[in-house]
Amino acid sequence: MNMTVIGIDIGSRYTKLCITESCESRYILIDTYRFYRVYTDKNGFSIENLCREYGINYSDTIFGFTGYGKHRIEKILSGECNLFNELKMHMNGAIAQTGLKDFMLLDIGGQDSKVILVESERMTDFDTNDRCASGTGRFIENAARVMGMDMDEFTECSDNPVEISSKCAVFAETEIIELLAENCLPECIAAGINLSVVKKVLPLIERFNYNNNLIFSGGTALNRAVVEYLGKILSKKKIKVIVPKHPLFNGAIGVVRTLVEMEEIDGYSTF
Repeated sequence: MNMTVIGIDIGSRYTKLCITESCESRYILIDTYRFYRVYTDKNGFSIENLCREYGINYSDTIFGFTGYGKHRIEKILSGECNLFNELKMHMNGAIAQTGLKDFMLLDIGGQDSKVILVESERMTDFDTNDRCASGTGRFIENAARVMGMDMDEFTECSDNPVEISSKCAVFAETEIIELLAENCLPECIAAGINLSVVKKVLPLIERFNYNNNLIFSGGTALNRAVVEYLGKILSKKKIKVIVPKHPLFNGAIGVVRTLVEMEEIDGYSTF
């Protein structure tokens, strides 16, 4: 039974799509505001509109949702809908991308950060920080905006980091402005911001420091400076940091893996 499988991870900033057909996957990033505006209307969510835009045969498609906006979709979706727990989908995505069965997963998204402990492909513990934006990708985006720096440039900054003392994203913005007024180099401030994000998530990781593999997913895993800082710090604990090929789409990939397994359990092969 040949089908198209679409995993949709609705984040606070971006919606990530993993579209898998005939064992080939393509990845699409959509601004979440645009996702709601284009693919929902008074009749609810329109998978037909999405399939039409990306050249997919709707009648041979199964799809599922995870992420920040999945419950909003549940309220507006017409008909049945596959909704999946975000933590489990990120675990499944990490397994699909790396083949590992035992690991810690660090996911830093737009509005929160989380660490999941996985043993024998099962989630056995987790911790999250969703109360403060200072350890998230949105914090980095806002800092880059305040400093007038391009994100590609900002995420390369790791030399001579300035100490960022504020533990709150709001106060950190004020601190950045003060540092600029003191003629601190923007590159050093950016490095300090990147390092501060790592320091913010370390307490989450240290709860689970008995696993030697840490898979790093989410948009912040594309930040070279954050990956470098994280790798240097955790190497002292003999923890290896692994960034999968598609860290931003990890949750959507997890949805695809889950849907495929569901189809196989029902006696069908999705591909």
